[in-house]
Amino acid sequence: MNPFLLIFLISLLFESPIFAQQTNPAITAYSAHPSKEMFAAGDSSGKIRLYDGGGVEKAEYQIKEKVNSLAFSDERILVSGGSSLHLLEVSDGAGVTEKASSQIFDGSLTGLRFSPDGKKAVGIAPNGNEPYLVEIGNNDIRFSPIPFAAGSGEKVFASGAAYASLAAFTGNGDETAVCSFNGDLLFHDAKNKKTVKKKRKFFPVDLLFVPGGEITAALKDSSIAVFEAKNFKKTESLKTGLVFEKARIHYIGNGTIILSTPGVELTWKMGEKKFTKKELKGLAPSECGSAICVKQVSDRGLVIYKPTDPESAKTLNIP
Repeated sequence: MNPFLLIFLISLLFESPIFAQQTNPAITAYSAHPSKEMFAAGDSSGKIRLYDGGGVEKAEYQIKEKVNSLAFSDERILVSGGSSLHLLEVSDGAGVTEKASSQIFDGSLTGLRFSPDGKKAVGIAPNGNEPYLVEIGNNDIRFSPIPFAAGSGEKVFASGAAYASLAAFTGNGDETAVCSFNGDLLFHDAKNKKTVKKKRKFFPVDLLFVPGGEITAALKDSSIAVFEAKNFKKTESLKTGLVFEKARIHYIGNGTIILSTPGVELTWKMGEKKFTKKELKGLAPSECGSAICVKQVSDRGLVIYKPTDPESAKTLNIP
């Protein structure tokens, strides 16, 4: 056979849909429902799958781009694709419909987090490391850069998609907290257009505001610390012995904090001087709600477990 003809036929094979279907896209984002045994996972092909607590698939939705970040709030899922945002609604029958979408002119947003009331979200634009505020209506989504970062030229730290973004909402959701590269923690009040610098030389790997208003942070000195939000006084600190290059903090209720790294799940009751630690190896930290945790362990593999019981971990392989 003519060698040029052979090369041509091989190239057609690689481009054919039959060949493409044999390549399983990797999981690129996942998020747990804040209070129900339910979670969502998205992959590099743009497919989003919804699962119940037993790992049974309940619904699918397809966007045209790779899924870079997911966030779950009550019955809605916010999805960031390569250059778009999508607001999905989960029905009682576990069906998924799109309520709104919007193009992002700066590219994707990573590390999406909802405000406590679910009416806003925050994410990081990795191209410029700037935080964006997302305002969510019933059938529309609007986004804009958080002014103190865009206006001052300060670059905001973001350590990776789906597992660490140093942007979060305060306990009541009225302010957005962002930690800059130089260690300044700033609170921005969008309603009153006011920015306050709370602390200098503050380098957490992740931070979270618990319902009482305190700030819980995983610090680079391998400790968990709790601060009063008003004056930033440290009220508790606990050494863990873990390496926090990648970490995610979750509050699951009753004063209980879960600190997840790619290799370990740590459970801590605020106010106590001890914690429980369980090895659970994965590719990234877990995403947790009060009823379920999800962790990626391979390109197409997840484990799901009860938040305070990593021993209950069950492996789920995405087909």
